[in-house]
Amino acid sequence: MRRVDFCVLFERAARELDVATALAYILSRRHGLTTEVVQQYHARATIFRRIRPDVVILPYAYHERYNNHYLMRWRTATFFNLTWEQLFYPGVATAKSPRGEFAVRHVIHHAWSDTYADLLRASGVPEPHIFIGGQPAYALYQEPYRRYFKPRSQIAHESGLDPARRWVFLPENYNWAFYNDAMLAELVRSGLPAAQVAAMREVVTTSFEAAMRWCVALARRSDVELVIRPRPSTSPKLFRARVEEILGPLPPRISITVRDTVREWILASDVVISSYSTSLIEAAVAGKPSFMLKPVPLPESLHSEWHDLLPHLRSEDEMTAAVVAPPQDGGSPLARWAQSALLSRGDPILRIADELARIRAGSAPIPEPPPWWSITPQAPFGIPPRLWYELRRRFPTSLWPPFRRVDPELLGDVAAAQEVPERVRRWGPILDEYLASVAASQGAEGSGRVAVAPPSDARPAPAG
Repeated sequence: MRRVDFCVLFERAARELDVATALAYILSRRHGLTTEVVQQYHARATIFRRIRPDVVILPYAYHERYNNHYLMRWRTATFFNLTWEQLFYPGVATAKSPRGEFAVRHVIHHAWSDTYADLLRASGVPEPHIFIGGQPAYALYQEPYRRYFKPRSQIAHESGLDPARRWVFLPENYNWAFYNDAMLAELVRSGLPAAQVAAMREVVTTSFEAAMRWCVALARRSDVELVIRPRPSTSPKLFRARVEEILGPLPPRISITVRDTVREWILASDVVISSYSTSLIEAAVAGKPSFMLKPVPLPESLHSEWHDLLPHLRSEDEMTAAVVAPPQDGGSPLARWAQSALLSRGDPILRIADELARIRAGSAPIPEPPPWWSITPQAPFGIPPRLWYELRRRFPTSLWPPFRRVDPELLGDVAAAQEVPERVRRWGPILDEYLASVAASQGAEGSGRVAVAPPSDARPAPAG
């Protein structure tokens, strides 16, 4: 079994893999540390026989049920949560907050901003276990990282688009219109009121249907290429079928694709439109005109403060006028807010890499490993908790061959894991000169790990 310094678990390649591979390159080049980057669901069938990491980097850590096999097999490692979802609307804040002994007390949480750090504090996360580094994905729109991505000419050639037309990009986020009943039930179990869940589904479905009518009309223009990229959990086939169910056959200049990433489409496009997707913030950071489609008013449960910092389009005519001839101003209010709130501390990718090096060296506070009971899900059939823990740890059914089927929604993410070595290598020509110009942060090159106590399985005393 091979010892590695870090193991990065990723869920969605389009969202996470560019940052993960950049981190892997920087940790190796700048700090001489080893990193394994794996797709979290697919890798667990074989990874426990291959490597043992000192630090496990999670995509999220809301409670002990997520990535539970990794928690059980690598319980003595240090867990670092990249927390890929932080700019959520009030309707999901409860479900997206850390809860339970493991997530609150035994994880180092990365925060993009003081606002999310405050949420972590309110959830009970100790101050030493909160690191504010900024939004790493937004750094990818800035130099030198943006040179990593395909140019517009290459995307045009590969996708059959006319580069002379105006490219309008819609990163879709009508999630509530596509949630099935099982997903809605899970959200209710996570703490959302059933009435609020039903209301959000209704308003998003209505908004989705109206926005698609506007988009079909726009795509009939001769000067526009309209590109819609569905959310990772919605296939292009399902999305197209849903739209055609409402509007019939689509015009040829409307492309529904997941071929390139949201990031590449934003950088290549002329204008970006969406519902309440945080991709609108990314577009503003990239210097692209961005607009929120708002056919119907959103309930307070779906509203975020940053929504007020960009124009809202409330009709088909408003959308057409905006995207065909958008205003040409300096930096948008949304871009200025993102820079101030999420990028003001310097390069987030470099900051995270240096903090990880400090954690590995023992120069940063490290939580105690979690006790066994804090990572053991509720046992079925009255099985004693300790026995359930040992059964799951020693004989995890999801690792048996009959249970290794890959969710069809994740086939692209699993395939992307095979590209990791090449993706890491490609960062070299882009980052080497940049890294040479930036001094290593103090404390990143520690002389050795701080001694950490073995897991304490004692349960906390009852309050009072």
